[in-house]
Amino acid sequence: MEQPIQSPSHKPIKIRADGFAAALNQMLQGRTARREGWENQEIFLAIKDDFLVIYDPQDKEWHPLIVSVGDIVADDWEFSLPATD
Repeated sequence: MEQPIQSPSHKPIKIRADGFAAALNQMLQGRTARREGWENQEIFLAIKDDFLVIYDPQDKEWHPLIVSVGDIVADDWEFSLPATD
């Protein structure tokens, strides 16, 4: 059973993946994920309440994510340590 992420804390550890499927697998293991190429380093993804969500640092809220083709084919994903409450 997944642990809900209460406060955002993405500490990248620079694990590279073979695309979005690997990123999803890491998030299912309780990690947060982000693309290295994203300009804003404070934006990241997680699985929360059984949905893929994105954290917006401007409003400090989680939002449902609509995945782009660019994200699906990207290979610059990095992951955090497992999320904690």
